[in-house]
Amino acid sequence: MARDRQELTLDRAPNSQPPAGAHTDMDQCVLIVVDDRLVGRQLARMLIDKGYEDVRAVSRADRALISAQEFEPAIIFLDVALSDDAYDLARDLRRQAGSETPRIIALTSSIEHSTRERARDAGFERWLLTPVVQSELDSVI
Repeated sequence: MARDRQELTLDRAPNSQPPAGAHTDMDQCVLIVVDDRLVGRQLARMLIDKGYEDVRAVSRADRALISAQEFEPAIIFLDVALSDDAYDLARDLRRQAGSETPRIIALTSSIEHSTRERARDAGFERWLLTPVVQSELDSVI
């Protein structure tokens, strides 16, 4: 099956071990939904280095819904500035997941009160400022 050109999947090198202190639940899948490929690649690399084995990044809402349905991520990082309405997308992702609701974390370049309030109302659990810093990522995962 041809991979959507907007989708990025990064895998750890074969036979490599996660670093000491890495995330212990390697079965958790992570989906990154961001239209900036550089941000998506950087965040994916940080997560893989923490020990997550299945990390995927997409840049469009329709691909996010398909990817979430295909591999049922436990955590979704969603850019609130996505050209599609990220708040509606968060609601759709939660509704689609049913009882296996993923943690949805907002990626944002702004921490304005209105942004945080809208994110909370849409079901986002936490938010991260972009560019993502490892210590801040560690605090939300």
